[in-house]
Amino acid sequence: MLATVNDNAVLGDGIQIFAAGPNCCAACAPTNVHKSAVERKASRGEPRGSILVWRAAGPIIGHLHPRPCPYDPARQHWLLVRDLRR
Repeated sequence: MLATVNDNAVLGDGIQIFAAGPNCCAACAPTNVHKSAVERKASRGEPRGSILVWRAAGPIIGHLHPRPCPYDPARQHWLLVRDLRR
């Protein structure tokens, strides 16, 4: 799959981190990808030995995560937040 989104980003196969900040980030992934795989992909940017990891956010004001991708029905969007490693 290759689709252009808003002329700024290109979605490819696999998990794509398309927005990241110090406390939360957003990812787009195929619907068959498990939550733990999305969390691992986002956490790869953390320094070695970090006590922080990225975790999928729970429901926010009644909206569950992941949410359907508006550009590709075979993908979904995840909101991740920083958390302490367990």
